[in-house]
Amino acid sequence: MCIRVISVAAVSVAVLTGTQYAAVQSNGTGGGDFHTAATWSEGVVPSPSTSWEILPGDTVTASQSLSLRGWGTGVIAGTLDLGTLDINLGAGALGGFTLQIPSGGALTGRRIFTNRTVRDSVGMIELTGGSLTFTDAIHLTKTHEETSSASSFLMRGGTLNGGTHEFRLWGGNADSRATLTVIGNGGAWNVGPLTLFNTDGGTEQSATEVRFIFENEVGEDALTALNCTSFTLGGNALYIDFTNIPRGDTAASYSTTLIDYSGTLTGSFAEPVFIGLRSGESATLVHDPVNTMFRVDYTLSAVPEPASLGILALVGTALRRRRHV
Repeated sequence: MCIRVISVAAVSVAVLTGTQYAAVQSNGTGGGDFHTAATWSEGVVPSPSTSWEILPGDTVTASQSLSLRGWGTGVIAGTLDLGTLDINLGAGALGGFTLQIPSGGALTGRRIFTNRTVRDSVGMIELTGGSLTFTDAIHLTKTHEETSSASSFLMRGGTLNGGTHEFRLWGGNADSRATLTVIGNGGAWNVGPLTLFNTDGGTEQSATEVRFIFENEVGEDALTALNCTSFTLGGNALYIDFTNIPRGDTAASYSTTLIDYSGTLTGSFAEPVFIGLRSGESATLVHDPVNTMFRVDYTLSAVPEPASLGILALVGTALRRRRHV
């Protein structure tokens, strides 16, 4: 397989670096029903486009499904338990909505979905340390092409619990390409079918862009592996970022699992793009059909010891003086 290496600047990745504090907060005294004014510190139920935050220690339930839109943000630092109800992200044509689940937060519901035929009906989910459990499906999909907005899912810790239920993520075209980003190895991903391509007649333009970003680990468990039953692709772009991966005192080779599927595989990735590799380093995407998995094999160079760096600096100085003479 060919290897293509590019610089970090060539492909930028928007990464959540902290909780964005919301305009309306839960009451801090235990929570309550989402649609009840007393649940909120301002005494007013958030509108579908209002940003809000459920504080740690509060548990918010719901008497009806949630419709969220207008480019607002919902921060779930406590618990949002919808039971058998749903969340419609980007409801209507008034813009998408972002759900952030930091450490300590928990979201449970039946289904999280977008209206894929509606312009700007998109959802962004950022799981950075809490838990997200769904008992039917997550469908962040789009077929409406007259838009530049797209759904996305970011995992940088936490747990995604889907059981045997489907996780779908795809965009409408190249300008509204959905993204799936995994950063580091602090999370756990377990779903049923993982579908990253429009199986209802989509083209490569709808294929979700997939990104894996190494942080502080190397080896088998250096990244959160995507565990699923069936796995569906359609020429998806794949970026693997080695910029922040640790290097040792000697050159070494490693393997890291990316996707572990237990059922059928449909489609394939496009040629992978490797970011942040240094001179002399290499990487290869490997599909192992026997063990039903995708992994990345890579060789990293050694980090020069301080003494070696000092010698190199002295040699460089001597060469400069010699040229001057």
